[in-house]
Amino acid sequence: MHIKSLITICCLYLPPHQTVHQTELKNLISQLPSLFLILGDLNGHSPLWGGTETNSRGRQIEQLLDHNICLLNNNEKTHFHLPTHTFHSIDLALCTPALLPFLNLTVDDNFHNSDHFPPIITDNRHNSASHYYSPKYVYNAADWQKFSSLADITSAIIDNHTVDEALENIISIIKTAADASIPLAKGTRRQYKPWWNDLCQQAYKAKQKAWNIFRRYPTTANLIKFKKSKADSRRIQRQSQADRLSLQRIYRSTILSKLDYGSAIYGSARKSVLKKLDPIHHSALRLCSGAFRTSPTSSLYVDCYEHPLEIRRQMLSLHYYLRISSNTRYPCHGFQLRPFLHRLKQARTSSVPTFFERMHNLMKDFNLHEVPISLQQSFLPPWKDYEFKYLNPFGSFDKFNTSDTIFQQLFADRLRFHDFVPIYTDGSKLSSRISFAVVFPKSVSAFTLLPFCSIFTAEITAVFHALKQILKCPIGKYAIYTDSLSVLQALNSLHCKSHPLVFSVLDL
Repeated sequence: MHIKSLITICCLYLPPHQTVHQTELKNLISQLPSLFLILGDLNGHSPLWGGTETNSRGRQIEQLLDHNICLLNNNEKTHFHLPTHTFHSIDLALCTPALLPFLNLTVDDNFHNSDHFPPIITDNRHNSASHYYSPKYVYNAADWQKFSSLADITSAIIDNHTVDEALENIISIIKTAADASIPLAKGTRRQYKPWWNDLCQQAYKAKQKAWNIFRRYPTTANLIKFKKSKADSRRIQRQSQADRLSLQRIYRSTILSKLDYGSAIYGSARKSVLKKLDPIHHSALRLCSGAFRTSPTSSLYVDCYEHPLEIRRQMLSLHYYLRISSNTRYPCHGFQLRPFLHRLKQARTSSVPTFFERMHNLMKDFNLHEVPISLQQSFLPPWKDYEFKYLNPFGSFDKFNTSDTIFQQLFADRLRFHDFVPIYTDGSKLSSRISFAVVFPKSVSAFTLLPFCSIFTAEITAVFHALKQILKCPIGKYAIYTDSLSVLQALNSLHCKSHPLVFSVLDL
């Protein structure tokens, strides 16, 4: 419940066989601020809130209502009395008159392994569901042309303004353009339970079905069926929660993710400090695997397919370092320590090494310091139109059921491109090496790539090399012929996870 004013919520339980004086209830209310809400099991029966009779506790509550206190309950039942198989209204919600017009009370149909149905209080002035999660944009349904036209950032927005003012102006323009051109996701996210599976869902539905039958027809036979389905559902859920794979998922998502967060930064701490995190990791792995306390930690790592935290920190730090090194537009790309700081570190040998110094040492330890790091190409914004078209006269023919002569005739029929300069590209991969070639009318270029490259890399590198050579040639008409359909399809369907050379080709 989201409200703008401060409300005091008082949770109260009055035992059914304990004597409570009226003056004690009045003293409690007199101590509460002007806006308050009293919730609890008061064990009072009265026809005012759906009871069939009135007891002494109910009469006490009726007297309270005469002293400027309002009742939110209606005739909905809030309690199931198991011995008599009857339903009662003993869970009450009381409030001050100023809150009565804005609060609504409903009762959940499921008592969630209890004998009380949860009362739900909502504020009718607000749509509370929209406050739990911040709205998110649906980028797949965005109108990027409209966004590009609205997000017009000119020099006038920056000139004659302070840095903070210019930043606020830019953010406001981008936010306004996004709100107008990118739809927001609807609905709220449900809480994810990794251990919830199909068996849990089926058992839960069976329990709810048995409960609905018993609620309409409260007989002993229906009660027995409901108890049995309830016990089955609880047993299946406990078995699922204790499942090893589910426990590991819970640990990785709730605890290990927090240990990983910022590990590239706090990884520079002393080893004696970092070792304080190891018992958390080991205890969680023992719970997930059911291992004994005396089991060696090395066997825990193997049994649970988990790395030690030290190796995990090194892996995450190297990923972050390689990401920085491959992105020329990253602020820390090409970082070098200032000369006076370098001299200061040399004078203090006990000083903590910087992040880049630690990564350089790790690269040397893993014999990776001589491996070249390919630079990430410039990112293509989604609002820019990079339309790519190609001709494929062989697309309607089956490769395995069509004669080679037909393909040769189709390829020979290129009269409409007689005034184009033909350029041929190809890539090949053998067991020991991979290479590509580009054939111009008066020259042939062939190159060898690293042996771990794929055939796709060879084919698209050949196209990229051909395009770069065309840029050096006189202005004219050129036609590139390639036998790699996967390269053409990759250029035609650009997305954020495309091959880096796809961005390089489209960026030319």
